[in-house]
Amino acid sequence: VLHPPPTPAPTPTLPPTATPGPLLVFVSGGVRNPGLVELPAGARVGDALARAGGLLPEADPALVNQAEIVFDGAQIHVPLPQPQTVTDSSSAMPPANQPQAGVSGDVPPTAASPSGEGNSLAGGLVNINTASAEELTTLPGIGPIKADAIIANRPYDSVDDLGRVTGIGPSTVEKLTPLVTTK
Repeated sequence: VLHPPPTPAPTPTLPPTATPGPLLVFVSGGVRNPGLVELPAGARVGDALARAGGLLPEADPALVNQAEIVFDGAQIHVPLPQPQTVTDSSSAMPPANQPQAGVSGDVPPTAASPSGEGNSLAGGLVNINTASAEELTTLPGIGPIKADAIIANRPYDSVDDLGRVTGIGPSTVEKLTPLVTTK
């Protein structure tokens, strides 16, 4: 009796991993040389800012999370202070149409929610109870992981409730307080 040769047990094959190529990132706003910069995979916002010649003296480094990892095709905008008019008695909040600092992708930070109701108020505040992850990442110190954690811990009765989110401490809550709302 002839038996067919034993079939070797299939070995799991892993999908081929592509060698990460260089990232192209657009840097704008308060940097010396705005435009496209090329960075290695795994680069951070601080690397992109350095490649763009560094921050201008009037740019506030606290408004940009320089530790955030950038991705190919990202845009990093460093806001510059807006001149205050004599008749302006409002707070120092940036206008609602001013881009926020941070890394952004395909979805603009001012996109409306599916209900047609925006998640930012006229004063430029981001509602932490309704904002998308993309909108939350426009806030200083908030990357994609913290944005997901903020969403997972909803609802919030007050901005101070952000302190219960892993990775958000008192100093981050203090930085975010003038930029966010729960209403």
